[in-house]
Amino acid sequence: MAISAGKKSIVYLWLKWDELFHLMFRLRLVDENRPMFYYRICAYRGPVITLPGGEVIAKGDRVVELHFNNRMLVGMAAASRSSVHLAVQLIRNARDVLPAIADKLSGDPAYHGVKGVYGITMIHRGTEQLGFTQADLPGRWLVWIMGLYLRGLLSGLHSAGKMRLRENPEANVPKVIVMSARELVQRYAAKG
Repeated sequence: MAISAGKKSIVYLWLKWDELFHLMFRLRLVDENRPMFYYRICAYRGPVITLPGGEVIAKGDRVVELHFNNRMLVGMAAASRSSVHLAVQLIRNARDVLPAIADKLSGDPAYHGVKGVYGITMIHRGTEQLGFTQADLPGRWLVWIMGLYLRGLLSGLHSAGKMRLRENPEANVPKVIVMSARELVQRYAAKG
């Protein structure tokens, strides 16, 4: 399906901003062979999140912050037949990449003391089956800003993006997705 010149311009500018963001925050690819996520280790700044196993992620805890590889996401969205097809592809790719993070957490001393992995996304459907817990973003202001940014991207990414936003606006709210380091290692670390 053809993409309009306006959408091409938005995607181009977004990807340029993305490159700058990666440089400013020193993001690195999780796995060079499967370039789905970028990450950085940082201090968690959000509200306390209690996870299903009773573990708590609190302000100041060391976490791995995940970011989609938006260049890859654009390519996947352009090639997908529908939003459902894109979601299935994303879940499969995430399932392939999460073991690389688990192996870093379980074997690399640089990751010692990391309590969890988290990200902020509007593409949160299906993340529970990967082991993530969803939480609401704190404060209306942050929800509004992140929602505006992510909805703009979603509508520019996929031919059905605008229609999807109109059909189900309450489902298209950004969420925090988080998983404890213990859970990630248990689920995904190489057994050997």
